Amino acid sequence: MIKARVLRLVPSLEIENTMIGQFSKSVDGRKPGYKDDESVPKDSRCATFCASVAYVKNARWEGVPFILKAGKALDESKTEIRIQLKDTTDAMLRDTAHNQLIIRIQPNEAIRLKMNAKLPGLDLRTVATELNLTYQRTVSNPDIPEAYESLLLDAFSGDYSDSVSEQELEASWKIFTPLLHRLEGHEEIRLAEYTYGSEGPDGLEDFMASYQYQSVGAKGQVL
Repeated sequence: MIKARVLRLVPSLEIENTMIGQFSKSVDGRKPGYKDDESVPKDSRCATFCASVAYVKNARWEGVPFILKAGKALDESKTEIRIQLKDTTDAMLRDTAHNQLIIRIQPNEAIRLKMNAKLPGLDLRTVATELNLTYQRTVSNPDIPEAYESLLLDAFSGDYSDSVSEQELEASWKIFTPLLHRLEGHEEIRLAEYTYGSEGPDGLEDFMASYQYQSVGAKGQVL
């Protein structure tokens, strides 16, 4: 299995490359915090947010950070992959937003390519542009099956091509398990608090920027 072979090249996640957090109540107080639930202990250290960086140890991906981010009670619920290209060394294109390929898995399935283009005219100025393939806009009444709908159909048909194999599962747990044990056994590791409905803990943008991820463009555009 190709996916299993790649996962075996990923070392275990390290706490030094990880940010964890736990959500508190919303700004208006209408949404409770995690520990406001009566069934949750007041001293609970259960993480509801995690951002961690993984690496693939092979010649092609050596040194490329893969930032994994997931959490509960954030500002939006979505699953997407963002491939951010390296910054340019060309003096004319310095201080511009990074080119990005965005694959939105759910909701509103889409593929978008954000890139810089030169403005028409004699001035050497660039503008951020976007090629947008959003299925809901491109195809009228697209028949996009729900996740479990596809899963059940594959199961009934005996098609396991999209299922996680035993080898993939084992390799995945070897990546995450050491980090989970480290978090459980060391109470000195601090949980960063973040507000219900926010983008995540304070310092998240700096954390991601330390791995060369650009979350805001040169002119303040959120990417």
